[in-house]
Amino acid sequence: MKTKFLKLSVFTFFLLVFLACNDAKNSCEIEQAEIESLTKKLDSVVKMKSSDRQNSEVNILSSIRRIKQNEVQYYDYNYQIVNNQSKLTDDTMELKVPVSNENFRHHNTFDISSSTRSAILYHISDGTIDERSNNPITHILEDNLYNTILNDVIKNDSVIVLVINDNSTDFNANRSAILNEAREFIATGVEPTSISLCEAIKTADFDKFRPQEACGGIIVK
Repeated sequence: MKTKFLKLSVFTFFLLVFLACNDAKNSCEIEQAEIESLTKKLDSVVKMKSSDRQNSEVNILSSIRRIKQNEVQYYDYNYQIVNNQSKLTDDTMELKVPVSNENFRHHNTFDISSSTRSAILYHISDGTIDERSNNPITHILEDNLYNTILNDVIKNDSVIVLVINDNSTDFNANRSAILNEAREFIATGVEPTSISLCEAIKTADFDKFRPQEACGGIIVK
């Protein structure tokens, strides 16, 4: 649906430019940057749809860029969430997720809160079944999420973010089990600093959570 909408948007944009130029009866220069931006977004969505047909809906509002040199110092792991790089406000969660290539996209977000802690599971994938957690960090996946995912209730002014890299076919086939285990993990009361959280995930005894391909952290208002 989003792919069709984006295609329609691109077609509408060109149509409006054409009509405006005809009405003015003179030449009209199209802004190259706008065209390139729309084209890149369309290409990105089409590639993800063709490479992962069984995926959940890709969030085309997320973006990815190469990591800056002054950001490298903040991250120890792929998929790590670091407070002050990622941010929490009254309305939104601004996430910056370190990843190992430019093909990663956000697919879905789930509320996995316990009775005492606010938490989300943030599902990403680069469209493969390959493990990437031990690869060098090369890019930052950026996203803004509305706190409505947590019904606008932020316990203790903080949110635990679990980031999981899993191809969408496997994730969707095991979604219920993954979410149940993630909720159990949050309910155990693991100390949610960025490093200890990632280490705890790696050593957790889960059947479906694939701890070698997950990390996370906590963001605080």
